[in-house]
Amino acid sequence: MRLGVDLGGTKIEILALENGGGELLRERVPTPRESYEEIVRAIAGLVQAVESKLGRKGSLGMPFPAASAASRASSRMPIPPT
Repeated sequence: MRLGVDLGGTKIEILALENGGGELLRERVPTPRESYEEIVRAIAGLVQAVESKLGRKGSLGMPFPAASAASRASSRMPIPPT
């Protein structure tokens, strides 16, 4: 099973997919505004809830927005303020 997380400004959504690509489950919660730690807890809670509901562990993928540094051909992950 594969898990994908979409972290947005207003919601965090998780999608569980079968290995063949079929959708198993989709859940969402509001994005916490208190702190970075609360966002991490919300994501971990979604992963735990989906794995518990489906009775199996999954591999997690989570894209992140990045600022491209074309001159160095690299990306930088923004670090939210604490």
